[in-house]
Amino acid sequence: MVRRGIRSTVNGHPPWTVCGEAENGQQAIDLVLELKPDLVVLDLSMPVMNGFQAAAKIRQLAPSTKILVLSMHDSSQAKHEALAVGADAFLTKTASTDTFIRTVTALLDTGFPQEG
Repeated sequence: MVRRGIRSTVNGHPPWTVCGEAENGQQAIDLVLELKPDLVVLDLSMPVMNGFQAAAKIRQLAPSTKILVLSMHDSSQAKHEALAVGADAFLTKTASTDTFIRTVTALLDTGFPQEG
């Protein structure tokens, strides 16, 4: 449901478009290398490889790709760790659609780290 909501939000804001979806961290890395997106949205809780591990690997392999981490955990430790491994922004899954849109816009327009 979360992925469906993100897809709908992204595709509803041209020129943004979803170019791929992954079911786990390793698939996310593989798709980033194949599709070379401007932005990847990662969940911290993924099978095979969690969001921290995937973010670190994506940062290493595709340094120009912006990384937005989503989590159901609203903890300063999760935010800090996500940003420390290379995420550009961190939002909780309870963030509003407007907050998500503002964060993605800021990442794509300026590249400055965002915390929500």
